[in-house]
Amino acid sequence: MKKFFERFPWVQQAGCGVLICALLLSICLPLMGMRSAEPDNPILQAAPQEITVLQAGQAPGHAGNGEAESTGAAGSGGSTDSELTGEQEQPDPEETENQTEQGQDTQPEQQPQGRPQQEVLADAAIGTNTDSNKGDEGEEAGNTGETDEDLPETELDLGALLTWYKYGSQASSMVCAPGESVGKRVLLAQLDRGRLRYELNLTGLDAEDAKITDVRVAVGNGVSQKAETRGVLDMTLPDGAEFQNYILTVQAHAVQKNQKGETVETNVDFSFVLRLESGIDLDLQLTWQPNGQATCPANGSVNRTVKSDTLTDGNFAYALQFLGESADDATIRTAEYWTTDGERGTLSESGEIQMAVADGKDTETYYLAVTAEVLGQTISYTFVVTYEDGLDLQLRSV
Repeated sequence: MKKFFERFPWVQQAGCGVLICALLLSICLPLMGMRSAEPDNPILQAAPQEITVLQAGQAPGHAGNGEAESTGAAGSGGSTDSELTGEQEQPDPEETENQTEQGQDTQPEQQPQGRPQQEVLADAAIGTNTDSNKGDEGEEAGNTGETDEDLPETELDLGALLTWYKYGSQASSMVCAPGESVGKRVLLAQLDRGRLRYELNLTGLDAEDAKITDVRVAVGNGVSQKAETRGVLDMTLPDGAEFQNYILTVQAHAVQKNQKGETVETNVDFSFVLRLESGIDLDLQLTWQPNGQATCPANGSVNRTVKSDTLTDGNFAYALQFLGESADDATIRTAEYWTTDGERGTLSESGEIQMAVADGKDTETYYLAVTAEVLGQTISYTFVVTYEDGLDLQLRSV
C-alpha cells in the first residue's frame, strides 16, 4: 500500500478531499433542513371576527375609554401594541361601521374602539378639542360631526388713541383697549379760550383693517351727541363745581382672520373720560444727564429707574423746572432727598447727587421731594428714583 501511494501520490490527496467534503456535508445538510423555531401567532391565521363593543373596564389589557396610551403596555390580557402593529387581516370597514352603529343602539354609554388612540392625540396637537372626540355616546373618534366647530378666535390687537392739545398746541394722549374706559385730568388753564382740540385714531396690528364708525360725546350724565374723529370740545366748569366729566365714546368696525382662515367682523367700543378741573396748572420737570426726564403733576409722584452704566461714575447731574400756566408765579420752598439707607441731602434748581449702592445690594432708592408755593397755595412733588448697579447685577447673574 505504501508503494502504491508512493507511486500515485495524488490518490492520497484526493482521498483527503473526499473526507473533508463528507464532514462538511454531514454538518450542513442537517442545518439546511431545520426550520426556524418561533411561537405560533394565532392572529396571523385568524379569520375576520365580529367586533364586540365593550364598556370601559370590561376587557383586561385593553383601554375602553380611549386611554390606550397609558394602559396598552401594561394590560394583563395581552399587548395592545401588537394589535396596532401586527399584519393581521383587517375587517371590512363597512361591516365595522355597521357593527359600531349597532353597539350605539344597544349600549349608548360605550366608548369608541374603531380607531387607534394615536389619531385622537394627533387631532389634539393641531387644536382639536379632545373632549369632543372621546364620544360618550359611542361615536367613532374623529367622526363626531364637530369637525367644523370654531377654533379659538385670534385676539384682536386694536386700540383707540385720543390726542388732545393743551394750550392749543401741546399734544397729550392716552390709549384705550376694546371694551375699556380710560380717563385723564384736564385743567381749565390748559384750554385754549375754553376749547380743547382733539383727534381720534386707531392703533395696533389690526388697525389697518379697522375703521371708526361712530363718535359721540356726552357732558356728565347728559345725552350724548354726535361728534367727529377730529374736532374741538367747548368745555366749561359749572358754578360751584369742582370738576366736570366729558365722555367720548368711540365705536369701530374691525375685520380679521381666525385660525381657520375665515374672515371675522367685530364691532368694538372705547370710552375716554376727560375730567375738567379748576386746579392750578403747575407741573415740575426733573431732567438728568445724559437724556433722562420725568414730569410730576401737582401733589403727585412719579417713579423712574436709572442704571449705573448711563451715568459717569454714578454722578446724577439734575435740573428742576416748573411747567404750566402758573410756572412764572411758582417758587421752590423746600427741596431735599433721602435714601433707604439713611443718606440725606438738600436739592437746588440744578446740582449733582453721587449715587451708589450699599455693599451686598443691587439697588438703592432715592426720594426727591420738593414743595412749591404758587398763588398762596403750597404744592408738593415727589420723584422716586431707583438706582441700579448694572455691573453688580451682571456679576451676580453669572
